[in-house]
Amino acid sequence: MTTKENIILQASSLFLKKGYKQTSLNEIAENVNITKGGIYHYFKDKHELFLEMVHYFKLTFENLFLEMENESSLENLLKNYFKHVEILELKLVEDLKLSNEDIKRYSQLQSRFFLDAQVYGPKDIDFQLYNVKGRRMYDILKKKVEEAKIGGEILKDLDVEETCIEAMAIFDGYIVLKRLSLIENAYYYGNRSIGRFWNRIKTE
Repeated sequence: MTTKENIILQASSLFLKKGYKQTSLNEIAENVNITKGGIYHYFKDKHELFLEMVHYFKLTFENLFLEMENESSLENLLKNYFKHVEILELKLVEDLKLSNEDIKRYSQLQSRFFLDAQVYGPKDIDFQLYNVKGRRMYDILKKKVEEAKIGGEILKDLDVEETCIEAMAIFDGYIVLKRLSLIENAYYYGNRSIGRFWNRIKTE
């Protein structure tokens, strides 16, 4: 990892945990084990560093969406979704050095990040696109459901919008259960729910 990459990840970790206004360049420099002046060698100010964090999250979520789009069928998308999310979460935990307490508070931290991004981030990005709960995921699901209906993979009389909403409700519900530590093995049970959902909508 280069010094520049390390600065971006350390800054991203602090921005996520503390918020933009509460994070100082001195803290970032200390975490990277360089001087504050060393940061200015790569970035002109804290705001530019925050834009790099926005870009990091954008690419991270974009990778999840690409995995969904590249699934060969609706069945594979549904049954592999939690696996893709878990890989994404492990990457975030490793890259940003999140503690168990941070993970429990991740929904709160993520919400604050999106608020900060709307205030301090670039104006040409719709941040909700990169929220796993957002419109992008719905659009990908809708396309897969429509293709599955045309291909005879699922029942012809299914309502596309209702099917997408139900799938997203299962996805989001078990993600929340995991983050709140309300049940053990949340994604295991999430996959079981998806399996029952798939058995109900597939053709015989």
